[in-house]
Amino acid sequence: MAMTKSAARKLTTKAEWTLLETSFPPLIKEITSGRLKQKITRSRKLQDKYRDLARQQAGEARGKRRAKSTLPAAGNSNTVAKQEIFAEAIDRFETQLAKLEAKVAREVARKHKASAKVAKSAARKAGTVAKRSAQQGTATARKSVSEAARGARKSAVFSRTGSTKHQANAGARGRRNQARRDAK
Repeated sequence: MAMTKSAARKLTTKAEWTLLETSFPPLIKEITSGRLKQKITRSRKLQDKYRDLARQQAGEARGKRRAKSTLPAAGNSNTVAKQEIFAEAIDRFETQLAKLEAKVAREVARKHKASAKVAKSAARKAGTVAKRSAQQGTATARKSVSEAARGARKSAVFSRTGSTKHQANAGARGRRNQARRDAK
């Protein structure tokens, strides 16, 4: 059975209450995973302490154990209640820690998936670029050979005539031919 905050507050010391108070919403949502692990450890130690104390008190109440103080324990209901309080706090802390770890795992998986997608896309793009460059390499090689041959032919025409007028006419020949093809 879950203990209310007010009942827990009455049973615990100030230091214990500070720990327990952070196990309730909304404060628990502000705690980092490292701090949650620390709080789980602290809560577990306190739970163990009160479990052992409850056993001791139960034995004293039955007369089976010697009393640690001058008066034997009459009952241990509050000690058992404190043990349950810390057990509940541990559950809340562990639940929140599991949520945080799941969130981190989802983010890591999402980033891994995104980086894999980018890498796959980059590999595909690199393959396409390599294929194109190979195709363009042969085309470029053919083109550069033809440009070189054309340049040699043009320069031969210019050197043969020696006249500036003829050079201008020969230079414009390509533009005129292109204009005719475009007009069709």
